[in-house]
Amino acid sequence: MDINSKNVNILVTGGTSSGKTVAACCTFNHMTQGGGIAAKNGGSQVKFSLLADGSRAARIMDDFADTYIDMLEGRLPAGSMENKQYELLFKRDQKTVCNILWMDYRGALTKEDWSDPAYQEQMEEFKAMLEHSTLLIYIISGEVLRKYASLKRLSPDSVERKKEMTKVNKEIMQIRHIMEKTKEIRGSDDRTPFLFYITKSDYIEYGSDQEKFRELISLLKENALLQGDRRIVCCHSTLGRALVLNEENRIESGFEPEGFEIPLMLSVGYAMSEEGKRWEEEEYAKLDAQIHIQRVNADISNEEKGKLMGGAYRIFGPLMKRRQELIEKLEQEKIRYQDKIGELEKKKALIESEQKAYSREILSYITDCAKDNCKYAVYVDKNGEEKPLEAFFA
Repeated sequence: MDINSKNVNILVTGGTSSGKTVAACCTFNHMTQGGGIAAKNGGSQVKFSLLADGSRAARIMDDFADTYIDMLEGRLPAGSMENKQYELLFKRDQKTVCNILWMDYRGALTKEDWSDPAYQEQMEEFKAMLEHSTLLIYIISGEVLRKYASLKRLSPDSVERKKEMTKVNKEIMQIRHIMEKTKEIRGSDDRTPFLFYITKSDYIEYGSDQEKFRELISLLKENALLQGDRRIVCCHSTLGRALVLNEENRIESGFEPEGFEIPLMLSVGYAMSEEGKRWEEEEYAKLDAQIHIQRVNADISNEEKGKLMGGAYRIFGPLMKRRQELIEKLEQEKIRYQDKIGELEKKKALIESEQKAYSREILSYITDCAKDNCKYAVYVDKNGEEKPLEAFFA
């Protein structure tokens, strides 16, 4: 699948061992088992699902299945230094809604990589993806937030605090670098949404998900990462709220993945709302063009009519007949254009309705997932204030 603006392009990056491979695997597994995930549509339900696509479809499915089985048996995948692309089909009740290109960019992105000849091909691919991304996902490990939270408890002058601060700052520098590159490639007025995605959120010992989000928003706000009019969404996932790992970093118990599908659902929901806007603009342009043609024809009709109503045309019968033929022809053309405009308006209403329905159903799914102390996504403004999630799609 080529990188282009017609796909839902999702660029995922983050620090080394932040959990990108696990996130992709658990997302795919959750959205393929049992026919997909159910969302409300009025009084009925629809199912959203994923299907691997492209020449590597079989390999992708095998890799994800093997990785998931490993986790069920207690083995977590090792951190990867490879770039990975997944071509996927996003379906609603078995109907393909959109093509997805998910690019999992290797961890430890550095400024040196951009000028290093050894990474030139990878950088060109990364820049193309950055240019066409529908949404940018930056993964922050729960370990980073745990370190950030510890800064408040440690003595300001302690060596331990300085060490933890250095580790947190390393993550912040990487986020800033991605944001700078985004502006450089897409322009200073770019407003591509950023989704800050907490993986391993079970590392953060808080009573509720809302407290986890408050910690993340505090980190972003404190470091001036909530920029201007750019839409910022925060979400999280966990391999289990009661996950237990042993000293060898193997899963002993509590493996119950949650929240992994949310970033993908947010991305597609946003893309559908944006695509709906673009389609509407395109259709308005088509409609205006047809109206213009109709008006031109009407003007021609009036001009011809004026000529044909002249004195000479009243005398000669053949010319009177020709006049009538021209008028009838122009009237037929006007009717044809009017019918075409009617067809376009019906198509516009139908597709616009579908696009909005997809976004509504996805929003319904995400909000229905929130219960008790569980919450998987928040939308915030540049001041770090939480806004209704539906405004993200508006």
